[in-house]
Formats: sequence, C-alpha cells, structure tokens
Amino acid sequence: KLTNFMQSNMSLSRNENKCTVTVVGGGNSAHVLIPFLSASGHNVNLMTRKPQQWSKVITCELQRPSKKKEMTTYGNVKHPSADVIQTVKGSCEKISSDPAEVIPDADVIVLCMPVHQYRDALNRLAPYIDRTKKEVFVGTVYGQA
Repeated sequence: KLTNFMQSNMSLSRNENKCTVTVVGGGNSAHVLIPFLSASGHNVNLMTRKPQQWSKVITCELQRPSKKKEMTTYGNVKHPSADVIQTVKGSCEKISSDPAEVIPDADVIVLCMPVHQYRDALNRLAPYIDRTKKEVFVGTVYGQA
C-alpha cells in the first residue's frame, strides 16, 4: 500500500510546474529529499560543505523491518534487517559549496540542517538570491542528529 501511495503522489507532482530546487545541507534529510524532488521532474542543485563526497545520482530506499530476526552491520553498528519496498533515484544538476554556483538558479531553497544553523545559512545565501524573479521560496526540512 505504501508503494502505491508514493507512486500516486509522485505521478501527481509530475503534472505540476517544474522548478529548480536548491537543497542546502548535506545530511540525512537532504539524502532523502533530493531523489524525490528529482524523480518528480524538478531540477535539483545541492549546496554542501563537502561536495566532493556526493555523487550526482542519489538513491533512497524505503524500507520496513524484515520478518527475519537477522542483524545487518553498517560500519560498526548492528541493525535489524530490513526489506526494501521501494527505491527512488534522483540526480543533482550542480553540487557545490559556493552559493554563487547554486543559489541564483533557485526557485525554491530548502534548508536541510539543524535549526541553530538557519540564521548563518540565510545570511550567506541572501546575496545570491535572484531578486529579478517574481518569487523565490525558502523553506526548511527539520533535520536534527
């Protein structure tokens, strides 16, 4: 049922106007958001402190706990096994640590970082927002470790 829900929502968003979304931040929420935006047909740019650690293609797996009692190790941490119920792939047009390279194109800017970093990020981005555009939306995805 979850897979059908996700597919119907993604197909609905394909009919809407496409835009350029710049995701600011390189944490878990960015990893999840980028594939869904890209798969919905939007152009996605990424601004992150570590652009060299990113690939242009980003994959997100939606998982549910496995009925098996096995454990899986990621790094040095053991986790219960999970079954992949859907895989979503997306891509970034541009990946940079320089706001001048990714902010001017943005129709939507999404901050994916801890709340205490918003003010500094907005001060850094503001000079690069294209003021000739009628609208540029700025929003947040709460992500906290």
